[in-house]
Amino acid sequence: AFVGQVFASSVEEGDHGSAIFSIINTETVPFSIDEVTGIISTTDNLDRENRDIYHLLLTVQDVAPPPHFNTTMAIVTVMDTNDNPPVFEDELVQLTLSELQTVNIGFYTAVAVDNDLSPYNST
Repeated sequence: AFVGQVFASSVEEGDHGSAIFSIINTETVPFSIDEVTGIISTTDNLDRENRDIYHLLLTVQDVAPPPHFNTTMAIVTVMDTNDNPPVFEDELVQLTLSELQTVNIGFYTAVAVDNDLSPYNST
């Protein structure tokens, strides 16, 4: 999926004004960059519950001899979607209730947890 695009400009003419883009993270990240267009795309599915922020170290290099380069940091924030169901904390609950229990009086509260962020979790 398209994430964004970086651009470079140069006062040099011809091939010497061309730029090559790359991601130089030391860790594996689920993103790639087209070295000519600078378009950043995902290479795998993202899940905010597993990781919500990525720091991409981007490099641009000219092709003139000697080559020059510069780096910048792109911060990608993964937005949440409603991709997790609410889950009860207890898989099985056994309740014992007296036949003399007062009507309309609560005696147990079930708790469910949803790992999605608001507004997708209303538990």
